[in-house]
Amino acid sequence: MKLLAALMIIATLAFLSSVSVASQPPQLFDQLEVGQVVFASDFSTPVAAKSPQAKKLFSARQSTQWEVKEGVLHGQPSTEEFQRSHKDHQGFEPRVTLLSTSKLHNYAVRFSFRLNDGEQTKLGSFFEFGHHVARVTMKSDGVILHADHESITLAEDPTFKLETGTWYHVDAAVFGDQVCVQFRDGPTLKARHETILNAETSLGFCGLKGGTMDLDDVTVWALKE
Repeated sequence: MKLLAALMIIATLAFLSSVSVASQPPQLFDQLEVGQVVFASDFSTPVAAKSPQAKKLFSARQSTQWEVKEGVLHGQPSTEEFQRSHKDHQGFEPRVTLLSTSKLHNYAVRFSFRLNDGEQTKLGSFFEFGHHVARVTMKSDGVILHADHESITLAEDPTFKLETGTWYHVDAAVFGDQVCVQFRDGPTLKARHETILNAETSLGFCGLKGGTMDLDDVTVWALKE
């Protein structure tokens, strides 16, 4: 009987370990209740750029080019013609906003991203909660959490080394005036700032100059006290 019980426990643990990561919401803040899943996608169904489905899923920034193909949300810079015809906001880097977070302020999110190639410039690559509200900037020499149009450094970790061709897996949450970002097998950045409170905090991404990037396995949960 003891052997049978042990085998049943092992089987149960094996089953739990096989459950999709997206079904287990991140617990980044204490004393917060994770509500319902408001969006979840592994991008297994192709979605053409500028299609009706795409307009419900994401908003390409600076005329950069995004589509769902080969199991990922794939982004690339704007066309050379667009870049030549504009003096600023030229779309040198692929940029996108996920529309599933556009009407939320308090939410947790899990996602994976990969920078396939591109030039590492002073801008770096980043994802942000709200446009210039709380931005996580990643470079080859560290990662920094900024606030208020990148004028304030809230947290940083110089040991983080951004590399192209590598999948990064992230749990993050924004609640009230707080933001927390946790890289799997990497640093955790957690801080609070008044500019985050009541600000628009939709989730946006930016790749490297001249390169492409992929997003995958995105799940968004509502948060409540």
